Amino acid sequence: MRVGNIRIFILIGFLSLSCVHSPPPKNLIDLSFSHLPPINFNVDSISINNYYASAQKPPNIEHLFPIKPVEAAERWAKDRLRFKGGLDRLVFSITRGAATEKRQGGKSVMLFNTQSVHYDSEIEVKLQIIDPNGIIKASVFSRATQGLTSKDYLTLSEREMIWFQMTESMMQDLNRSLEKQIAKYFSKWTD
Repeated sequence: MRVGNIRIFILIGFLSLSCVHSPPPKNLIDLSFSHLPPINFNVDSISINNYYASAQKPPNIEHLFPIKPVEAAERWAKDRLRFKGGLDRLVFSITRGAATEKRQGGKSVMLFNTQSVHYDSEIEVKLQIIDPNGIIKASVFSRATQGLTSKDYLTLSEREMIWFQMTESMMQDLNRSLEKQIAKYFSKWTD
């Protein structure tokens, strides 16, 4: 009789474990530019270079962003820039992709839980047309920045959403700037 009871308890244990659901997967945040028309260049190739190395320690926080500024800039280049053939090459260089955090407030602020945190982020990129001899034929530079002050007691999800929105806003600014500059200075190499 005891063996039968043990089997029933084991069966009940397994059945109750099978009812446990894992939490739903976290919504993946994505930032894409594929909905925008590609920018076609009459060049032989396009290279994407990242020259920014994150400190990955305070006050820098870009490595904590759901989409790092550098990743967003790389994604922009991959989604927008196309080559159609030619003698020259296009070089897209990311020179900066930082985000920093600065806590604000003092001892009196701590009593009332009104401490705030200020975030600053920036993306800098450079596009160059380089001929087969290594001579730079055209060059543009663009920089986008975003600053925001928020309450300090946010959840991780709320903080990540703020960081995503900052990156998204910077990339919209960067996109507008690069579109204008490409039209003005790279017209010889675009359709």
